[in-house]
Amino acid sequence: MGSNKKVEELIFVCYHMYMKWLAISLGILIIIIGVTGYFIFSKGEYINPYFTSPTPTLVQEQVIPTQTPVATTSANLYFVALEDNGKSGEKIGCNDSLVAVSKDISGEDSIQAALNELLSYNQQYYGQSGLYNSLYQSDLKIESITIEDKVASVHLTGTVQVGGVCDNPRFEQQIMKTILQFPSIENVDIYINNKPLQEVLSLQ
Repeated sequence: MGSNKKVEELIFVCYHMYMKWLAISLGILIIIIGVTGYFIFSKGEYINPYFTSPTPTLVQEQVIPTQTPVATTSANLYFVALEDNGKSGEKIGCNDSLVAVSKDISGEDSIQAALNELLSYNQQYYGQSGLYNSLYQSDLKIESITIEDKVASVHLTGTVQVGGVCDNPRFEQQIMKTILQFPSIENVDIYINNKPLQEVLSLQ
């Protein structure tokens, strides 16, 4: 009877030792798996078999062309000092003076650029200067400018309107002097709608 009790106690002790060992082993195994998984995932070494790496796309660099700056120079535009008897500039017409006003212009053709500036100025007076602009009521555009043997043939199109007889020489001289300022020009022939300027002005 006493021997059986000892056997039972021995079995009970062995069982508890086995269960304790088993629990410790499972704990160690869980720790090893956890630590291993941490290092694998934290280092990015995990490979998903269902993930397909996207095909890299070629990005083409866009080259924006640089614009060549347009050359800028200065030229004179001519306006009229009314009835000052040549005190401010060259005397013309009804005791007026032709006065040069410096202006920055841009373009490859300086003659055309200067004339364009003059024709496009549609105010009766130039700023606060008091200089008169006889072209302000007209609407003219350059059709062509040709130069041969230092003679410029200027063809304009549009409408002409002047404010009286005294405006005729003002109108003519404003255009002619703006062109004649350039060394390559010695004489100017002006046509409006294929008619000589003098003929057009005589009808005003």
